[in-house]
Amino acid sequence: MVLDKQDYELLIHTKCQCFYEEQQHRFEHHKGNIKNINKKGMFNWVDNDLTALFVYHYYKNKKYKPVLLWDLASEEWCIFTNQNWNKYMNTSKKRIINETNN
Repeated sequence: MVLDKQDYELLIHTKCQCFYEEQQHRFEHHKGNIKNINKKGMFNWVDNDLTALFVYHYYKNKKYKPVLLWDLASEEWCIFTNQNWNKYMNTSKKRIINETNN
């Protein structure tokens, strides 16, 4: 089985701009280099252990410098990536506008 980017995006239920610096206490580090986490990156939450590993390794292969974290507040897996949050949001907005105009 081969999964593409859209398949992996479906596995992620929530994305947001990274806020690790403000709330470090709420995360347990499990995989990846914690030094990769920065404010410009994004958090990606998933529902279960297997999905977390799939998404983590997908981003690792794409060179997004992922960090696998357990979120103590939501009790869910969170994968940090160095994808630029602002660029991601601008791209998403353009896609949504194009889809509604067609």
